[in-house]
Amino acid sequence: MIFNVNPYITEEPVGGEKIFVGRIDILKAVLHVLKSPHENTIVLYGQRQVGKTSVLQEVVSRLLTKRHHAPVYFELQDKGMLSLDEILQCLSNIILHCLKIPPFVLNGDFSRMFQEEFIPHVLSHLHEKAILVFLFDEFDSMINAAESDKSAFADFFPYLNDLMSLNPGRIKFFFAIRRRREHLSEACLSLFRNATFIHVPFFSPKETGDVIHLSKQNTSLKWTEDSLSRIMELTGGHPYLTQHICRIVWERLYDDAPETIPFVRVSDIEKAVPDALRLGSNMLEQIWEGLGLAERMAASLIAEARDRAVMPAEIEQGFQENNADVFAGELEHAVRGLEEWGWIQREDKGCRMRVEILHRWIALNKPPSILQNEIRRVLGDTVHRLFASAWKFYRDGETEMAASLLEQVMRLDPRHLKANQLLIEISLAQKQSEKALELLESLYRYNPWMARPRLLQVLLSQAKENDKKKEERLVIYRRILEIEPGQSEALAKCQELLEIKGDAGFLKVCGPPETETAETAGNNEDSAPEPEKTCRMFQFRQLYRQAMGVLRRK
Repeated sequence: MIFNVNPYITEEPVGGEKIFVGRIDILKAVLHVLKSPHENTIVLYGQRQVGKTSVLQEVVSRLLTKRHHAPVYFELQDKGMLSLDEILQCLSNIILHCLKIPPFVLNGDFSRMFQEEFIPHVLSHLHEKAILVFLFDEFDSMINAAESDKSAFADFFPYLNDLMSLNPGRIKFFFAIRRRREHLSEACLSLFRNATFIHVPFFSPKETGDVIHLSKQNTSLKWTEDSLSRIMELTGGHPYLTQHICRIVWERLYDDAPETIPFVRVSDIEKAVPDALRLGSNMLEQIWEGLGLAERMAASLIAEARDRAVMPAEIEQGFQENNADVFAGELEHAVRGLEEWGWIQREDKGCRMRVEILHRWIALNKPPSILQNEIRRVLGDTVHRLFASAWKFYRDGETEMAASLLEQVMRLDPRHLKANQLLIEISLAQKQSEKALELLESLYRYNPWMARPRLLQVLLSQAKENDKKKEERLVIYRRILEIEPGQSEALAKCQELLEIKGDAGFLKVCGPPETETAETAGNNEDSAPEPEKTCRMFQFRQLYRQAMGVLRRK
């Protein structure tokens, strides 16, 4: 029996270790920014478990070997609820520890002192040509916190922006995030306006092969060409999944206490796949949650198709059939996103899953029928959070921010009653009567009882506006009579306007009086008009007769 150590690591980042492989293009881009006197910001973006942290730690490891670089790695996970002063306190402690700089007491106006006194203190203890490099990992924690409570983070992004402008030649910034540029808030886009965005993708075939061959470093496994190809088919070069399945294959082969170095065959890999799906379920769930809701539904529908390409029309139909049509407008964007992340590939004008492990896991755990509940739950949580923030802004008098959040609520849940009502009131307060009327008409279609009083009030107010032509007023009054037949003010105003318009005008606006015919006369109770319709017919007839009497007297 031989003894060996499993060389495949999935529990922690591998930056700075001998087993770190690839990412040459990314490291070259980092070097370019470090040498530039005008560029000072890099944003590394990519999905969970693709190796962003490993890249940052590899950068730290390489910079430590260079005389004129002072890297400071700062992990922001779980720091989203800290105040600006608390974050700066943590950062200052890490800087002093990492760079072995004499202590500096920060008191009083903490944020001002950090910029104006602490940073100069740090630079003064470095070589005159040294570059201070901040590497902020898990920056999504700050983005999420800022989005959920904008007031608490009103100063954070502007402060960070000022910090990044201090000395571009001597202070550089690296950020690792999980979002693409188009999903960033305006505050983030402003912060990163001069940044170089670098995607951290799946491994290339060569890099995937290098990871698989990590077992060569301790001569613990031998791989056949077929087994190498099979791993690549299963993982598509996904960094975590490649290490994960290789680790399980290694453990299964060494469970048999081999006397010689094992050869990995395709059959060994196939036997390891069920264990890979089971043992990796928590991590796969985290990777899945990194997708947007539209991307999740699109991936689920593509995975459901098994071994064929899915056409765009099929995906769109699937959205409708699974009650996800609220995201229909995001469909094309979602497919492009899945392609950029490396989950799917284009084929025959359609799309096919390119990572077999993900394909199997989604088909098993996230079919469209189950995903409906997941989307409903996530939507509900998101809508609740957005409305709570909107109400807080409205209560504090920040109606513009409140309206922006309420519109997001309405896009996700068009029938959200409270959001509808609050947005209507904000629109009326801002004298946006057309927008308020559009919202009220929409609300009236599915909740007429709730919308009717306010809708009538707005319509009556709009009909009295000075810039309205007589024909426009007649149309508005007709709409009022459709909502509430017999509404006294609308009837009176119609009669007043028709005294000028004449017979033809009345017929155009209200229609001719109903007359009984052979089909409508009879005693058949089923054909009798509804009470509301009967009332409306009576009112129109009465109005018509009144108007005709006025015209004849003239």
